[in-house]
Amino acid sequence: MQLGLDMSPLTPIRTGVGNYVYELMLALAGRDDVDIHGYALGRMTLDRDSLPQAVGCHQLHLPTSLGYWAWQRFGRPSVEGLTRRELDVVHGTNFYLPSTRRAARVISVHDISFVVHPDWMNRKVVSPYADRLREFCDQADAVITFSEFTKREMVEHLDADGEKIHVTPHGIREEWCRFDRETATTCVQRYGIDGPYLLYVSTIEERKNVPRMLEAFATLTELPHKLVLVGRPGWMPKSLDVLLDELNLRDRVHLPGYVSHRDVSAFYAAADAFVFPSLYEGFGFPLLEAFVSGCPVVTANTTCLPEVGGDAVELVDPMDVDDIARGMMTVVSDTEYAGTLRERGKARAGEFSWSRTANQTMSVYRSVMA
Repeated sequence: MQLGLDMSPLTPIRTGVGNYVYELMLALAGRDDVDIHGYALGRMTLDRDSLPQAVGCHQLHLPTSLGYWAWQRFGRPSVEGLTRRELDVVHGTNFYLPSTRRAARVISVHDISFVVHPDWMNRKVVSPYADRLREFCDQADAVITFSEFTKREMVEHLDADGEKIHVTPHGIREEWCRFDRETATTCVQRYGIDGPYLLYVSTIEERKNVPRMLEAFATLTELPHKLVLVGRPGWMPKSLDVLLDELNLRDRVHLPGYVSHRDVSAFYAAADAFVFPSLYEGFGFPLLEAFVSGCPVVTANTTCLPEVGGDAVELVDPMDVDDIARGMMTVVSDTEYAGTLRERGKARAGEFSWSRTANQTMSVYRSVMA
């Protein structure tokens, strides 16, 4: 099979979609039944050092918006033209369905929060695909998403054809965490973090429920812990600086910003709990990162998070500040329960692998070639 794979999210500073593209590419590159031909739009620097030797990537060095406009207006350049290959399948990995000459087209939809809750989003960022997603789902030969929750949301809110939507959950590599607790603690100390802490890892934004999480943590004045927020700032109606001042949390919250892929697993391994009360997720990949790192998880009882977490998480109502605080306190104050969550999390992580994701994705590719 000749596969065109959108690698635009594969930048040196990878977030969720970039990690998905990277891990899927690695898993597929290890197979002998598919040849991968990468393509990318935009001026962002690609992390070409992460590409296997057998995988190349052709980048159209134009603003992404201009490339999208050319696809929409003229249907050019085709992905076959970009990659200089005759392709069997083209996979748009990040919401956008590209133009092809003859290849079948598959699109990945990671969530539809921008449809259900547009008030959480920067309209300028999401509009290139948000305005056309219903059309893309109709035009694609197959749609890939990552939880049954998102599939139901797409059927309900986009009137998408459920028969065309395939759920291929993300995976996690068993060796993803390179640290035991002692070496992890030494690593995070280099970031100025000393003593016990609770951890959050993701974009720091409204959709992730960061304001309520901070409010909940502010009530736990008896805890010796700090709250560490790893990630880059996103959209919030009230700035993080203002929130920290209003809640008197300046001395209790640590903000290391973006942390490298190597070191972020140390943050999980050294934490007493991972707190992720997100309001809306299409999969919730940080849960798997916490599981494989042996970190107990407190997360929301809504969207896809119970589906991913199973019995390995402490569930809280993300709209209830007191319940978020209760969940935090429950995990850090009950060491026996925290140990149970650690063991359940490691077992739960074993149910998710990138080889399984790759197998399921290849099945989708073959179905559109039939």
